[in-house]
Amino acid sequence: MNGQDWFDLVWYVGRKVPLNLTHLEACMLQSGHLEPETTLDETSLRRLLLEKIEKLPITNAQEDVRRYLRNPVDIEIWSRDFFVAVSRQLICEKTGSRKNGV
Repeated sequence: MNGQDWFDLVWYVGRKVPLNLTHLEACMLQSGHLEPETTLDETSLRRLLLEKIEKLPITNAQEDVRRYLRNPVDIEIWSRDFFVAVSRQLICEKTGSRKNGV
């Protein structure tokens, strides 16, 4: 995940846009970020997010997006604790089901 991904996460969570787990699961399967025998549910997604946050180079993520922002000070709050708090506010929904392994 790059800085834009983290920026988008904050944007969507801040606007209470639900994450469609079924769609994310399909995208992750297609990209190879999820094994075919693995089902993505809210618990596993939150675990994966926490693992990513734990390894996140905050400064690099900030630099990825800084040049695109009118107010770069907006990302000064970014920290691992900040992203953990954001991830806890994530609204997940699962619609449909995986078909033909995808």
